[in-house]
Amino acid sequence: MDLHEIEKTNLRDPYNSHEVLYHESPEMFMSICPKTAKLITCNSTLCQTLGYNEKEIIGKSIFELYDTACHDKVKVLFSRFKNDDAVENEELCVRRKDGVVFPVLLSAKAVKNNKGEIMFSNSCWRDITKIKELESSLMKSNQLLNQKVKELAQKNKELEQFAYIVSHDLNTPLRNIKGVLQLIDEDSEGEIPLAWNTYFGYINQSVGRMERLIDTILEFSQLGIKSEKERIRPQEILKNVLEDFALEIQNQDVVIRKGTLPEINGYAVEFHMLLQNLIGNAIKFQDSSRTPEIEVGAIVQKEDWMFYVKDNGIGINMEHRHKIFSFFKRVNEKFQGTGIGLAQCKKIVELHGGRIWVERNETKGSCFYFTIPK
Repeated sequence: MDLHEIEKTNLRDPYNSHEVLYHESPEMFMSICPKTAKLITCNSTLCQTLGYNEKEIIGKSIFELYDTACHDKVKVLFSRFKNDDAVENEELCVRRKDGVVFPVLLSAKAVKNNKGEIMFSNSCWRDITKIKELESSLMKSNQLLNQKVKELAQKNKELEQFAYIVSHDLNTPLRNIKGVLQLIDEDSEGEIPLAWNTYFGYINQSVGRMERLIDTILEFSQLGIKSEKERIRPQEILKNVLEDFALEIQNQDVVIRKGTLPEINGYAVEFHMLLQNLIGNAIKFQDSSRTPEIEVGAIVQKEDWMFYVKDNGIGINMEHRHKIFSFFKRVNEKFQGTGIGLAQCKKIVELHGGRIWVERNETKGSCFYFTIPK
């Protein structure tokens, strides 16, 4: 429709324009007499929604239109309206002609004469059926979510107890094995054949590795359970980790390059363990043909910080770059280890809401990246 056609329509008449806006509005408009509490006038939307024609509904008391369950509230609001000249966004229930009840939001303002007396109200009902349905659905979802959270908390508690029990039950026979070996050694008075000593050595090594595995699994099961998120300083944590490895760094002449690490919201103990695992691996998996070099730093991104630990060691077969973060997947079978360290790293990073991955270094070695939200 062009401007000329618009000018020819009766919508150019302000009266007709207001009539259209009033009657065709999606909201239900009405005017109420403050003395009788009866309907003086209403728009077509209200008639259509409630199922009345105009002759049927004009003159009805508002108490005939509201559901009986909210009559007490209507009385209070009507009294307040006459005192305050307005009510706003009050939730009530209206009854249609066929008896169906639905929720509305009531707002009303007083229209006064020259003497300041209220002549009638300009009232509006907004049908909030869809909103209430969504609220109900959301409430059910929240209840279900809360129930799942409680169940998960219970499962975590059970897993924590299970880990302690398993740790104790598995360590007991290991201690017995070590005790028996010690008794044999003491009773033999050095008369055990050399081959037996070799076998006993293998057994002791296996028992020691099993003990480390049990301790590591127990440690893994505790990650994030008893910790609280706080503002932490990775730069200070890195300093402490390097102090832990001071002897290895000195003995192997490892060159350490430290970038500036930002403060983050995280778990201090777990973040220490994360850097300890990654730097420990970088020290362990070095190429003996060159001077070991390790670089630790962070890169700012739009929504998070990307930390990295680079080395120039033996590197990782990139075909296995996803498997190495799984339980008992060792980076290199030539080196001793439990195969849980990188699984711990993955759990710690995910606990912080980030992700971890590995790439080839630009020259030689590997680079582990992990993100932490800002």
